[in-house]
Amino acid sequence: MNSRCVITFYSTHHVLQSEKALKEKFFNINLIPVPRKISSNCGISLEIECTDKDEILKVLKDNNIEIESVHELEG
Repeated sequence: MNSRCVITFYSTHHVLQSEKALKEKFFNINLIPVPRKISSNCGISLEIECTDKDEILKVLKDNNIEIESVHELEG
């Protein structure tokens, strides 16, 4: 992965919906625990390549999947 972004969600259900929709579009994603420095309502998040962020957010919006926030991670 290049620079990493983490998308957090309000529920595990939204994470799983996102994973399914994004894998169908062949995006490189990983389900990960929410990093300690990020606060979230759900303990699972999606790690994505930041270069794909805009396209991924569009897919999620088109699938009516609500996200909590997007964070760019250093290092």
